[in-house]
Amino acid sequence: MALAYATRALGEDFGGLELPLLESVPKQSLEVVRKMIKQRVNSPLTTSLGRLFDAASALAAVAFRNTYEGQAPMELEGVARDDETGSYPYELTREGGMLVIDPDPLIRALAADVARGVAAGVVSARFHNAVIAFLAEAAGQLAAGLGVETVVLSGGCFQNQRLVEGVAGALEGAGLEVLTHSLVPANDGGLALGQAWVAAARLTAESKRSETKQYGE
Repeated sequence: MALAYATRALGEDFGGLELPLLESVPKQSLEVVRKMIKQRVNSPLTTSLGRLFDAASALAAVAFRNTYEGQAPMELEGVARDDETGSYPYELTREGGMLVIDPDPLIRALAADVARGVAAGVVSARFHNAVIAFLAEAAGQLAAGLGVETVVLSGGCFQNQRLVEGVAGALEGAGLEVLTHSLVPANDGGLALGQAWVAAARLTAESKRSETKQYGE
C-alpha cells in the first residue's frame, strides 16, 4: 500500500526522496510489488481508509507489514505524540455527484517529513490530525447537504481512539450529534451483526408477503 500511494503521489522514483521503506524492504520485493501495481496483478482498487493507515505506517517506518490484523495502524496510533498540533494537507472535491477525498497532498507532505528525519511520533500525529480533519469536513458537508444533524462513526478504523475522539469532537463542535459504538464492535463484528439484522428483516418481510398472497388467494 505504501508503494501504491507513494508511486501515485510522488512518481515511481518517490520524487527522489530517500525513505526508510526503500532501505528496509528487499529490493527484489519492491520490484515485484511495483510490477504488480503497474500491471494491476492481484491489485484491486480500494477506497478503504485502513489501507491509507497501512501506507502511512510503512512510509513513516513504523511498521512495514501486518503480521496480525490492524498491526500497522495500531502501531502508528501508538507512537503519535499528544502535543503535536500540525496536520498534513489534503484535497476535498466533488466529482460526478460524489464527495472525493484526495490523499495525494497528504502523502507528499508525510514523505517529505520522513525524508527530513522528522520523528515518527510527530509524523503519526500530523497524519492523524489530517485524517480527522478530512473526515470531519466531509461528514459536515454531507450532513448539511442532506439536512441531517446526526452522524454515525463506524468501521474498523474507528477502533482507533485518537480518531474517534478527534472526529467526534470536531463534529460536535459543529453542532452535530455523534453516535459511536458501545456494545457492538466497530469492525467486522458489528458488520456481521448488521448483515444478520438485514437478512432477518428481509426474511420477515418475505414471509409476510407470502402469507398475504396465500390468504388473498
